[in-house]
Amino acid sequence: MELTTSNFTTFEKEYNFVKEEVVEKKEEKPPVQPKRAEKITYKVQKKDTVQSIAKKFGVKPETIMINNQTAMDNKLKVGEVLTFPSIDGLYYKLQKNEMLAKVAKKYGVKVVDIVDYNNINPKKLKAGTTLFLKGVTLKKYKEVEQRLIAAQQAKEEQKKEKAQKGKKGGGAAPPPDTTGGGDDGGTAASYSGEGFAFPVRYAGITSPFGNRYHPVLKRYILHTGVDLVAKYVPLRASKAGVVTFAGNMSGYGKIIIIRHENGYETRYAHLSVISTNVGEHVNQGDLIGKTGNSGRTTGAHLHFEIRHNGVPKNPMKYLQ
Repeated sequence: MELTTSNFTTFEKEYNFVKEEVVEKKEEKPPVQPKRAEKITYKVQKKDTVQSIAKKFGVKPETIMINNQTAMDNKLKVGEVLTFPSIDGLYYKLQKNEMLAKVAKKYGVKVVDIVDYNNINPKKLKAGTTLFLKGVTLKKYKEVEQRLIAAQQAKEEQKKEKAQKGKKGGGAAPPPDTTGGGDDGGTAASYSGEGFAFPVRYAGITSPFGNRYHPVLKRYILHTGVDLVAKYVPLRASKAGVVTFAGNMSGYGKIIIIRHENGYETRYAHLSVISTNVGEHVNQGDLIGKTGNSGRTTGAHLHFEIRHNGVPKNPMKYLQ
């Protein structure tokens, strides 16, 4: 087009219109989707450390620690399998009747971030759903764990006080039912909150606590727990606490470790099914898995341990 005084105004209007149209199209960019966390499964090699593994996968050491209890305790074993996200943060298992707002507040994250990073519909969440919580630090994880243990301790103290008042107010209370309900998932003992309860229906002991000749290793070593007769039966938490490990561990096979008040922890090994997750709070009697034959064993049973400040104790002195 040849520009003249008469047509310049018309050209200018058309040019500005086209210019505005181009600008509008440039502004119509799709929203940036957050990077998804991928679940990393890693088998510990010789000379591995938490720091070296973290560097290898581009995450912080504390991310490996808060997702794996042995890493938290700096007790990595060759052959042990670690699981952690590819982005710094925590895998968290949603509990019954728990809302995202509560989870977000507890760990100091935003609800919108939980929704975006997990690509979920908040209205369709179910108990047991594993969520990725981006940015959860070791400090925050420990704060939450301590609050959970303190809250449970207060709850159990209230139960004890209530039980004592009941004894003062009348006749003797009936003895607790420790017969259990069989292998259909019934309770294994009377879960009153007093001490430790049998994690399975009691059917006998195949190997007691103490020094013994190991049937697989063929040498005398300390048996750090008791082997209970329990062939592929429902497993329940012996006492309320926080799950600090749920996965595979050398020798133990599939194992769950629960941390309790006053420096105690329980271990449930050689499982076939794990139905809980690290960071989850469990009550005494909650279903947490199923016994089995995983790890170093000669047959299906439950290897059960009670430890105090890291030292193995004879479980039968606490269960009876």
